[in-house]
Amino acid sequence: MKFLSVFKIIEVNAGIVKTALDVKRKAKALNLKYIKQWYLFYSDGMPISQQPVGQITKKFVPQSTGNAAAQDVLAQITAIPWGHNIAIISKCRDTREALFYVKNTVEHNWSRNVLAHQIESGLYKREGKSVTNFALTLPDS
Repeated sequence: MKFLSVFKIIEVNAGIVKTALDVKRKAKALNLKYIKQWYLFYSDGMPISQQPVGQITKKFVPQSTGNAAAQDVLAQITAIPWGHNIAIISKCRDTREALFYVKNTVEHNWSRNVLAHQIESGLYKREGKSVTNFALTLPDS
């Protein structure tokens, strides 16, 4: 009798492990979907390519002067957690709006719930529309 109960425990545990592995596989597939969505959102349809040295052709190609700005944007995007990035790319319409929320998330250290609330309440659309004299009357910090 004890022998059968040991097999039953092994069978139940094997089922739990199988279920856990299935969940992990589904999570990986979903994460890959978000990685692709993240890339397509921020690349604006530009293809992934090799480094500039590998792209040299016989024609002279001037170097981009906006490289520092692009690296600054990339640094901000990668400074926030992956869950924040998923929330931003899932709810924002364009990269300008997304970068607004990325910048504010870094600046104000928003949690994912606060970020989601700000996006859903339309902070990007509201920002800068109210007339105030804060800049003139508040002391510099």
